[in-house]
Amino acid sequence: MALPKASLDASFWINAHQVGLTSFLPEYFQLFVCSEVEREILHPLITKGLPVAAALQFQEWCETKIITRQEPAHPVVGITWARTRPLLWLLMVTMCC
Repeated sequence: MALPKASLDASFWINAHQVGLTSFLPEYFQLFVCSEVEREILHPLITKGLPVAAALQFQEWCETKIITRQEPAHPVVGITWARTRPLLWLLMVTMCC
């Protein structure tokens, strides 16, 4: 059975990494990222040379194809962190329990 597709957002990635959830994501989802989000996540690493753990893991996963780089076919506008935060908590509870 194919895993559901999930398009990563920079805020989600950074927060999920901070609470230790990123390692579980490939078990549940096919992960995708667009170039704009990739730039945002890698910004501290690329522009300042800061070895931020979330950016390093993200970069490694992109290079090893755990995360697929792909631009959206149908961009969604109007999704905010306030709307996605409950989903992060649901994901945390689901994966941790």
